[in-house]
Amino acid sequence: MIPPIPDPPETKYVKHVRIQSERLTKFWGRPFFLGAHVLLPEGFDAHPQARYPLVIDHGHFPYDMDGFREQPPDPNLKCEYSERFKLDCYNRVEQEYAHQFLQGLDRPRLPARAARPDPATRIRTTTTRTR
Repeated sequence: MIPPIPDPPETKYVKHVRIQSERLTKFWGRPFFLGAHVLLPEGFDAHPQARYPLVIDHGHFPYDMDGFREQPPDPNLKCEYSERFKLDCYNRVEQEYAHQFLQGLDRPRLPARAARPDPATRIRTTTTRTR
């Protein structure tokens, strides 16, 4: 039997949510859970009445949130060439941009987004038009 995968650690910016789905549990005949990784902006805990934009990035069973980094880029990271992007030191570029993304969350105000408030939650839902 394969042992369960331990939950990833939570941080100031990342929380992990796991809920049991009634419909999927009924369909499969056993408990079925859905999970989400939630990226929180700076000041989330200090402003419980604030509403924030919701961005959904659907993946296929990621273990943890990626694309941002709490630690500054590693200055001793050995450069690796990316064949996909034809770029030397792409691994360093990834760390730099991931850390810059976090610095954007540290700002007191998030960038304005077109959103409509959902009165049932603290989260705003956004709509995307497709052609």
